[in-house]
Amino acid sequence: MSLESKDELNKDGTKSIYVFDSDKPEDVHLAFRINEDEARIEFYPRDKFIVDTVDILGFKRIPPEISELGYFKAGLSYYFAKKFEGKKVKTFRITKTGSSTLRQYADGLTLVLGYDAFKALKARLTELSNDSKLERSLVVDEFFHSEFPSKFSAVQVPAKRRAKRAINNLDASIVDHLEPDEVEKVLDFIEHLLKGKYSSAARRRKLFGAAKLKIDEVTLMETINVYEDKLKNDESEHNWGEFLHKHLYLIDSKYVAVIAQLNVVLGGERNVDFGLVDSQGYLDLFEIKKPTTNLLAASPDRGNFYWSADAVKALAQAEKYLFNAERKAANLAEDIAREKRLIPLKRTWIHAGHRF
Repeated sequence: MSLESKDELNKDGTKSIYVFDSDKPEDVHLAFRINEDEARIEFYPRDKFIVDTVDILGFKRIPPEISELGYFKAGLSYYFAKKFEGKKVKTFRITKTGSSTLRQYADGLTLVLGYDAFKALKARLTELSNDSKLERSLVVDEFFHSEFPSKFSAVQVPAKRRAKRAINNLDASIVDHLEPDEVEKVLDFIEHLLKGKYSSAARRRKLFGAAKLKIDEVTLMETINVYEDKLKNDESEHNWGEFLHKHLYLIDSKYVAVIAQLNVVLGGERNVDFGLVDSQGYLDLFEIKKPTTNLLAASPDRGNFYWSADAVKALAQAEKYLFNAERKAANLAEDIAREKRLIPLKRTWIHAGHRF
């Protein structure tokens, strides 16, 4: 059977495309009716399908995923029929600009496919078909090499082909199905990618920068979500301290070590929530207050603002810590360096951008 098609201009300005067997020219099938003014195509599949008519919206010409001979390419007709077997589909529509929807009505299903999704499905099926042909060819090659090793060379799947196959199989839907050892393998691969992809220093820096931006974005969004949950739950100062202890590096990457519950005031006074040592050997002291702590208070008679009582207490407490830390700087630096195995701390203390 050899199929051919012919066009016919209708009186209303639309165009019809008919399909026929060259051996039986009298057996003609109307495959398409195209309304270019409305960018609308009515598609009538040749073989039995889930609907008699497929509406294609937003197109003046037949999309390349559909043959002018009246069938879906890449075997899509078979897979659509199999997917909706036993179900009544009232409407099947492909839309160039809309999104995919599936709705149940009393008289049947209305299936709408966004064109981008439809195109991606066809491309994937075509690719799998090509891969299948290649795999069958490789099986034959392997057979003849096994039977006649001196006559036929060993089969080698080109790395470029394997790379394309791996990339095409990357999909967010597989993430939930990865086992821990598989995740580790992915991370190892990323390490090899960053180390070996480019020899040019400029291109390597660009690759590193792109990777860091993606990682930072994921990490930052995760941190923001945790932060917002803590705000809703009215966490204690201790829990806020733990949160900042873990995530402060996102705000400032200069720190190289964290020292929790640092004691700079002896004689029964409580410890500083934590200290941070930066790459130059300076120490910052952090005292945590909850987000609900009032910072400012208003003067009702003059309309001025001043530090609230809670803020004044916090500032006085911070100044006391700084005073004691500076007074004991030599011993404190030595103790921290010994206990944490850090580079010796400088005897200059940094707080809020100022050195004392």
